[in-house]
Amino acid sequence: MAKLEGQKANREFEKANWVKNQQVGEKLTANTFKVKVDGFENAQFLVRAFQYPAMGTADVEDFGQGGLGTTQSGPTENVQEFTIQFVETIQGESLLALKQIILGDTQPNVEFWAESKSLGGKVPNSGCRALATKWRTDAADFSTEDPVALVKPAVTIKAGWIEHEGVDY
Repeated sequence: MAKLEGQKANREFEKANWVKNQQVGEKLTANTFKVKVDGFENAQFLVRAFQYPAMGTADVEDFGQGGLGTTQSGPTENVQEFTIQFVETIQGESLLALKQIILGDTQPNVEFWAESKSLGGKVPNSGCRALATKWRTDAADFSTEDPVALVKPAVTIKAGWIEHEGVDY
């Protein structure tokens, strides 16, 4: 059996890393969360996917003598785009809400937070609030070839401001 030169097993090293990983505690799963959309009270039960908005500041670049560059933090990148996906019911609740939001030119606030079964609810520091959001749907698929597929309208949301701090539900 071939072996790379210098390669050796180190089970103690691997176990120490495994133990440290266990000591960190329970990890947050991506399938337990709530989303609140102003004016659409059932959203938290009809949202199937949510993309947590990006956080960042603009890069301010400067180039000095010899072309050497430096970067510093600029203003907060307050306008963010993220996606959200709903599931439709036979009552048409999601499509109705999307029509009211988009065609009615409303710009609802959207709140997100992660939840944990072990904590019995909200996960600290997981919340964010998107203010003055503008919505746009992608095409929703219907097909006779897939009798078990659900209708899941996908939405791209552009937010005028994202609050990350002080949003600890």
